[in-house]
Amino acid sequence: MDVPTFRELGVDVAMSNWRGFLAAPGVSEEALAEFVAIVTEMRDSAEWQETLTRNDWTDSFLTGEEFEQYIADESAVAEDIVEDLGL
Repeated sequence: MDVPTFRELGVDVAMSNWRGFLAAPGVSEEALAEFVAIVTEMRDSAEWQETLTRNDWTDSFLTGEEFEQYIADESAVAEDIVEDLGL
């Protein structure tokens, strides 16, 4: 199936492909801090840094309020794109 990209359709948009780890609502501050520490330790590992380099990935690691703001900003951008497309 030959489906045109947004840019081929005249929509000038670029978005990153992000991933995240999420905790259940209501998780305790202690459990959340431990979870963030574990993920941060993994992110700082030599193995992960090698994976970033090998795959030519951009490290955009965020936690806490920075992550929350990023999600809010990305959601607003996506909503604007959908609205501009009339969807």
